[in-house]
Amino acid sequence: MATDEKTSRREYSRPEYSRREYYRVTVPESEYVTLKTDDAEYRVVEISENGIRFESNSCLPADEWVRGTIFYGQGESIHVTSQVLRCDKGKRSGWEIVVSVLNLMMPDVVAFQSYLVRRYGLA
Repeated sequence: MATDEKTSRREYSRPEYSRREYYRVTVPESEYVTLKTDDAEYRVVEISENGIRFESNSCLPADEWVRGTIFYGQGESIHVTSQVLRCDKGKRSGWEIVVSVLNLMMPDVVAFQSYLVRRYGLA
């Protein structure tokens, strides 16, 4: 087998790797999922095993702690303790806050995703 043939086979057999370490579940526009803290209520737009993204009227300082509860569906909830990583300009308005969540586990994310599939079907 020629060297060129080996190289081309290797190129086609290489798996595609994502830069993302954790799969993100995007909340549909029509679904209102909230993160309630002692001070405020935010609309959640993405959830992953490692973090969440939520909308805010103001940018929160990096490294600030955010503790609260994510509410979705008919009373389902997830308690979270998180730390602000960054603020991005919001797609609709205001800001999108990205936080790293310390205690959000894969079963929580799967339960949330299962809820979305039951409600909206498969994408």
